[in-house]
Amino acid sequence: MAATDAPPIEVYVTVDVQGKPHVTCSPYTMDVSASTTLQFQLMSSGWAFPSTNAVYLNTPPDANFPDPSVTVSSTLVTWTDAFVSAGDFGYSVCVQKSTGGYASTNDPVIHNNDSTH
Repeated sequence: MAATDAPPIEVYVTVDVQGKPHVTCSPYTMDVSASTTLQFQLMSSGWAFPSTNAVYLNTPPDANFPDPSVTVSSTLVTWTDAFVSAGDFGYSVCVQKSTGGYASTNDPVIHNNDSTH
């Protein structure tokens, strides 16, 4: 895992099967200004993060995210933003119901913003 320069950024993930989208992330857009760890905390009971690929880019691999996300527990995923360059990076979050079935969203954005990049 890459070293980080900034404190972790918390992202709260909730599931509402009646909602559109079913999975939401708060904050919706993360503003990142240095390399950091993104921590995704699942807030809805009865759901869990899968053991692999719980959070991933919607585009091909990028140097800003050199490693896959890590499922630390059923309710916590970490992911390193190496902050190699500025840009907006859409990502998806996948969760699974403890009784089977998946829900995901691909709308949230990581916004790497720094005038030096």
